[in-house]
Amino acid sequence: MLTKTEDPDICYLNHAKDAVLSPRVQKEGVEAIVKPVWEQQPDEAVIKHSIRALFASLIKVLPEEICIVPSTAFAISLAARNILHCTEGKEAKKIVLLQDQMCSAVYPWQWLVRNSGGKFILDVVQPCEKDLTNEIVQQLNDDVAVVCLPPLHWSSGQLIDLDVITETCKKYQIDLVIDGTQAIGILPCHKIIADKDATLMVTCSSQKWLRGPPGISLCYVNPKIYQSWQPLDQHGRSRNLPTNWNAHPGTMDAHNGYPEEFIHDARKLDSGGHFNYSHLIMLRASLEEVCQLDLEQCQEKLKCLLQPLLEWAVKRKGMWIPSAHAGHLIGLRPASTLDVDKMLLVCHNLEFKEKIFISVRNGFFRVSPYLTNKPQDIMRLIDGFEKYL
Repeated sequence: MLTKTEDPDICYLNHAKDAVLSPRVQKEGVEAIVKPVWEQQPDEAVIKHSIRALFASLIKVLPEEICIVPSTAFAISLAARNILHCTEGKEAKKIVLLQDQMCSAVYPWQWLVRNSGGKFILDVVQPCEKDLTNEIVQQLNDDVAVVCLPPLHWSSGQLIDLDVITETCKKYQIDLVIDGTQAIGILPCHKIIADKDATLMVTCSSQKWLRGPPGISLCYVNPKIYQSWQPLDQHGRSRNLPTNWNAHPGTMDAHNGYPEEFIHDARKLDSGGHFNYSHLIMLRASLEEVCQLDLEQCQEKLKCLLQPLLEWAVKRKGMWIPSAHAGHLIGLRPASTLDVDKMLLVCHNLEFKEKIFISVRNGFFRVSPYLTNKPQDIMRLIDGFEKYL
């Protein structure tokens, strides 16, 4: 069976939505699915340890600083709820977000504001064509408690200098939360985490540039919060319990129940329940592949790949593109005469008539290639735009 990138009829330039699984990842996933439960080796804890170690190596942190949860929304909800709990009695503070930021990184803060009794308010940074980083910095001051940002805007691909942001957060003692979903695995680490000690959390969903299946998010959590933060889920695997503890009778105290001491690292914040075994196997395989990449070279290759499209978009169609943008994700903003409904129709025609896959996000045609794409894919997209725009 051909994958999408191997099928010559398909032009898939939508990797920011969902990765195309590599042949190896698909193979290991199928093999894991058909294994009966008694043959599933290694066990979940061992696979998770490998996943933590691989992800940690990508972002230059320690494996014990990684927790595993179902989604980015879950991870940022974890941060929001604990920040609310840990700031009781303090003065009202702002939470700085981007206009049109991915909603999974916004709804948890909206919940926080609604449930804070006026202790928090949102402060949304508006779009800036010239220097988005500077626009963000201008809104960071002593009145800000949290800033939650991605390394690049998920719609336009506009880069944010997190080195500058981190230094400003240190100056004003602002908690920095990073949604790395559209960056980790394809953007070099130094553009994502400038200073891990000054970063509260970095989260990344598995199905984008980690090239894995959906349903898992991997998070760096700063060790300084292990003691004060509480997990969203209460379960046994986050506790410091002896091996085979539940094989013995009478392990519950008559008044206090089971032992409550947590593991003294990021595993304390792992979600409960069991992850799909095949998904863990697939994610481990995809991380092993991603960890072999030279991400600086990947960015250069993808920027070269996109260059004909960018030149055509600006010179022939007068579209706006950000001057500082990533190689793996770019937003093309049409002239104001093209409304969103027409953009969606163009996207529909490209997909169902030409088998070309891109997205419309927040007024941009979002194009997100990967290393499996070829120059002819870009030329097909240009031809498709010429036909339907």
